[in-house]
Amino acid sequence: FGGRIRETSWKELKDAVDSGEVWGLFVVDRDPLTVWGAEMEKAVKAIAFTAYQGSHANKFSSLAQWVLPACSYAEEDASFTNFQGQVQRAAAAAPKWGESRPDWEIFRDILLELGVPAPWDSPAQLFAELAKSEPAFAGMALDDLGPFGRKLGQAAKVKSAPVEAK
Repeated sequence: FGGRIRETSWKELKDAVDSGEVWGLFVVDRDPLTVWGAEMEKAVKAIAFTAYQGSHANKFSSLAQWVLPACSYAEEDASFTNFQGQVQRAAAAAPKWGESRPDWEIFRDILLELGVPAPWDSPAQLFAELAKSEPAFAGMALDDLGPFGRKLGQAAKVKSAPVEAK
Protein backbone atom coordinates (compact mmCIF):
# COMPACT_ATOMS: atom_id res chain seq x y z
CA PHE A 1 0.00 0.00 0.00
CA GLY A 2 2.01 2.85 -1.32
CA GLY A 3 5.32 1.06 -1.92
CA ARG A 4 6.66 -1.84 -3.89
CA ILE A 5 9.21 -4.43 -2.91
CA ARG A 6 11.47 -5.48 -5.74
CA GLU A 7 10.98 -9.10 -6.74
CA THR A 8 14.06 -11.24 -6.38
CA SER A 9 15.05 -14.86 -6.67
CA TRP A 10 16.23 -17.09 -3.83
CA LYS A 11 19.71 -17.06 -5.43
CA GLU A 12 19.86 -13.25 -5.63
CA LEU A 13 18.76 -12.96 -2.00
CA LYS A 14 21.28 -15.62 -0.92
CA ASP A 15 24.09 -13.79 -2.71
CA ALA A 16 23.09 -10.50 -1.04
CA VAL A 17 22.96 -12.13 2.41
CA ASP A 18 26.28 -13.91 1.82
CA SER A 19 28.00 -10.67 0.73
CA GLY A 20 26.69 -8.71 3.72
CA GLU A 21 24.45 -6.40 1.65
CA VAL A 22 21.36 -7.39 3.66
CA TRP A 23 21.04 -5.69 7.05
CA GLY A 24 17.64 -7.18 7.88
CA LEU A 25 15.54 -10.13 6.82
CA PHE A 26 11.83 -10.50 7.64
CA VAL A 27 10.63 -13.93 6.50
CA VAL A 28 6.97 -14.93 6.30
CA ASP A 29 6.05 -18.64 6.25
CA ARG A 30 9.18 -19.77 4.42
CA ASP A 31 12.55 -21.22 5.32
CA PRO A 32 15.42 -19.77 3.31
CA LEU A 33 17.89 -22.09 5.04
CA THR A 34 16.12 -25.11 3.61
CA VAL A 35 16.56 -23.59 0.15
CA TRP A 36 20.11 -22.28 0.67
CA GLY A 37 21.58 -25.07 2.78
CA ALA A 38 23.19 -25.23 6.21
CA GLU A 39 26.31 -23.42 4.98
CA MET A 40 24.32 -20.16 5.04
CA GLU A 41 23.62 -20.32 8.80
CA LYS A 42 26.70 -18.24 9.63
CA ALA A 43 25.71 -15.52 7.13
CA VAL A 44 22.13 -15.44 8.47
CA LYS A 45 23.40 -15.16 12.05
CA ALA A 46 25.48 -12.14 10.99
CA ILE A 47 22.42 -10.19 9.80
CA ALA A 48 21.66 -7.34 12.21
CA PHE A 49 17.90 -7.97 12.23
CA THR A 50 16.08 -11.24 11.57
CA ALA A 51 12.39 -11.93 12.10
CA TYR A 52 10.17 -14.87 11.25
CA GLN A 53 6.38 -14.68 11.00
CA GLY A 54 4.62 -17.98 10.51
CA SER A 55 2.62 -20.87 11.83
CA HIS A 56 5.34 -23.55 11.82
CA ALA A 57 8.83 -23.66 13.28
CA ASN A 58 11.70 -24.22 10.86
CA LYS A 59 15.48 -23.76 10.61
CA PHE A 60 15.23 -20.03 9.98
CA SER A 61 12.76 -19.45 12.83
CA SER A 62 15.19 -21.17 15.22
CA LEU A 63 17.85 -18.56 14.31
CA ALA A 64 15.60 -15.51 14.05
CA GLN A 65 15.93 -12.83 16.71
CA TRP A 66 12.17 -12.26 16.62
CA VAL A 67 9.45 -14.87 16.07
CA LEU A 68 5.90 -13.65 15.47
CA PRO A 69 3.49 -16.59 15.74
CA ALA A 70 0.88 -16.44 13.01
CA CYS A 71 -2.29 -18.46 12.56
CA SER A 72 -2.30 -21.17 9.96
CA TYR A 73 -4.56 -20.66 6.96
CA ALA A 74 -7.16 -22.89 8.63
CA GLU A 75 -7.32 -20.65 11.70
CA GLU A 76 -8.12 -17.29 10.12
CA ASP A 77 -10.79 -15.64 8.02
CA ALA A 78 -9.06 -14.70 4.80
CA SER A 79 -9.09 -14.53 1.05
CA PHE A 80 -6.76 -16.42 -1.23
CA THR A 81 -5.84 -15.84 -4.85
CA ASN A 82 -4.63 -18.92 -6.68
CA PHE A 83 -2.25 -19.12 -9.63
CA GLN A 84 -5.21 -18.94 -12.04
CA GLY A 85 -6.32 -15.60 -10.61
CA GLN A 86 -9.32 -17.01 -8.74
CA VAL A 87 -10.01 -14.98 -5.59
CA GLN A 88 -11.74 -17.03 -2.92
CA ARG A 89 -12.89 -16.43 0.61
CA ALA A 90 -12.15 -18.87 3.41
CA ALA A 91 -13.66 -18.90 6.87
CA ALA A 92 -11.64 -20.06 9.87
CA ALA A 93 -12.14 -23.80 10.28
CA ALA A 94 -10.41 -24.08 13.67
CA PRO A 95 -9.69 -21.76 16.59
CA LYS A 96 -6.30 -20.04 16.61
CA TRP A 97 -3.66 -21.77 18.67
CA GLY A 98 -1.75 -20.28 21.59
CA GLU A 99 -0.54 -16.73 21.01
CA SER A 100 -0.83 -16.92 17.23
CA ARG A 101 -2.52 -14.07 15.39
CA PRO A 102 -3.80 -13.61 11.84
CA ASP A 103 -1.11 -12.35 9.45
CA TRP A 104 -3.09 -9.21 8.62
CA GLU A 105 -3.20 -8.22 12.32
CA ILE A 106 0.55 -8.68 12.68
CA PHE A 107 1.29 -6.60 9.56
CA ARG A 108 -1.18 -3.90 10.66
CA ASP A 109 0.37 -3.63 14.11
CA ILE A 110 3.90 -3.42 12.68
CA LEU A 111 2.79 -0.60 10.37
CA LEU A 112 1.10 1.23 13.25
CA GLU A 113 4.26 0.91 15.39
CA LEU A 114 6.23 2.43 12.50
CA GLY A 115 3.77 5.34 12.31
CA VAL A 116 2.26 4.20 9.01
CA PRO A 117 -1.54 4.48 8.78
CA ALA A 118 -3.20 1.07 8.67
CA PRO A 119 -6.90 1.83 9.10
CA TRP A 120 -8.33 -1.66 8.98
CA ASP A 121 -9.68 -3.75 11.83
CA SER A 122 -11.01 -6.74 9.92
CA PRO A 123 -10.28 -8.87 6.86
CA ALA A 124 -13.19 -7.16 5.06
CA GLN A 125 -11.72 -3.69 5.68
CA LEU A 126 -8.29 -4.83 4.52
CA PHE A 127 -9.79 -6.38 1.38
CA ALA A 128 -11.61 -3.11 0.67
CA GLU A 129 -8.25 -1.29 0.86
CA LEU A 130 -6.76 -3.87 -1.52
CA ALA A 131 -9.66 -3.33 -3.94
CA LYS A 132 -8.98 0.44 -3.89
CA SER A 133 -5.24 0.16 -4.46
CA GLU A 134 -4.83 -2.82 -6.82
CA PRO A 135 -6.62 -2.56 -10.19
CA ALA A 136 -7.11 -6.33 -10.54
CA PHE A 137 -9.25 -6.34 -7.36
CA ALA A 138 -11.21 -3.17 -8.25
CA GLY A 139 -14.91 -3.42 -7.50
CA MET A 140 -14.56 -6.59 -5.39
CA ALA A 141 -15.62 -6.90 -1.77
CA LEU A 142 -14.83 -9.78 0.56
CA ASP A 143 -18.51 -10.38 1.32
CA ASP A 144 -19.31 -10.57 -2.41
CA LEU A 145 -16.90 -13.38 -3.31
CA GLY A 146 -19.47 -16.11 -2.67
CA PRO A 147 -18.72 -19.84 -2.42
CA PHE A 148 -16.79 -20.03 -5.72
CA GLY A 149 -15.00 -16.70 -5.65
CA ARG A 150 -14.28 -14.36 -8.55
CA LYS A 151 -11.62 -14.07 -11.21
CA LEU A 152 -9.17 -11.19 -10.88
CA GLY A 153 -10.35 -8.24 -12.92
CA GLN A 154 -14.03 -9.24 -12.65
CA ALA A 155 -15.89 -7.23 -10.04
CA ALA A 156 -18.67 -8.96 -8.17
CA LYS A 157 -22.07 -8.40 -9.76
CA VAL A 158 -24.28 -10.37 -7.38
CA LYS A 159 -24.02 -10.19 -3.63
CA SER A 160 -24.03 -13.62 -2.03
CA ALA A 161 -24.02 -14.90 1.51
CA PRO A 162 -20.66 -15.00 3.34
CA VAL A 163 -18.90 -18.35 3.42
CA GLU A 164 -19.08 -19.92 6.86
CA ALA A 165 -17.20 -22.87 8.35
CA LYS A 166 -19.37 -25.92 8.84
